[in-house]
Amino acid sequence: MQVTKENMAPIIKIALGLRWDKNFEKKYLNKLLSAGVVKTIYDDNKFMGYLWFDEREEKNDIFINSMQLKKEYQGKGIGTQILKWLESFALKRNKQYLSLLVQVNNHRAINIYKRFGFYEITREQGSIYMVKKTSYMKN
Repeated sequence: MQVTKENMAPIIKIALGLRWDKNFEKKYLNKLLSAGVVKTIYDDNKFMGYLWFDEREEKNDIFINSMQLKKEYQGKGIGTQILKWLESFALKRNKQYLSLLVQVNNHRAINIYKRFGFYEITREQGSIYMVKKTSYMKN
């Protein structure tokens, strides 16, 4: 939870007007533990971060709830490697899309997603809904 708080508390406050307090953290943790798949990421025995996603049948996609890396692992291409793994997973599951919500002020993440092929669909309540067709679907 600490890595998420460090990365997201300022972004959530500006984009959504929410404070990262104990109540917010409890709700986030309950949701994390009750829905989707969480993959933890390690380098040897050192925790680097995690990926939390849902497989959505009705939208034929894999929805990224959260992808978090500790600060010392950011900017090293690890996020791109995680996205490549997730796209490969989506292809094996016959999913046509990867999708996510990103806060409008999280410019670093937006740039990573755009470089990986995500494109903006809509903007609502401080967030951008982005989608990427999986490689399998490209013509």
